[in-house]
Amino acid sequence: MMLGNEALVIGAGLLIAGFYGVQQVFAGAAPMKATAGSAFLVAGSIVCLVLGIVQGRFVYPIHGISLTRPEDAELLASLYFGGYHLVSLVMAGAALCWSLAMLNSAGWTAIAYLGFIVAAGSVISSYPDLIGPILVFVLEAALASWLVAVGWRLRKPDAAVGIAGAE
Repeated sequence: MMLGNEALVIGAGLLIAGFYGVQQVFAGAAPMKATAGSAFLVAGSIVCLVLGIVQGRFVYPIHGISLTRPEDAELLASLYFGGYHLVSLVMAGAALCWSLAMLNSAGWTAIAYLGFIVAAGSVISSYPDLIGPILVFVLEAALASWLVAVGWRLRKPDAAVGIAGAE
């Protein structure tokens, strides 16, 4: 659980750092969609950082205070899963807005359509108690893979070429 907690916090920080590139590339083609997607991503990242704190209370005692009462553990678990639900929905909003912005951009159409699928998957994964851990893992892996694909495409020198209004 310790490794998962560290990965959650580091991943949230990387998402905050990564939104700037997407915002810059798509601001010319679809400024409102790009800004909305970036805002969703930053909001989700901030909630992930808070979830890292909540999850950390399960792993690391603070000032000698550990979870010994079941009520405390239940409260933290409900906060964690409620936050997870929120993050999944917010990430769906980010994927949807960015995918809409990508449709106006040359060379981004395939990633845009994958983003629509990922957005739907994020909504579905926001209900882990209904779909089970295996499907949650698959859907979250799809979201992570889509974010990697977006980042990989941004590395290409022509990432902003062909965007309406980028000339």
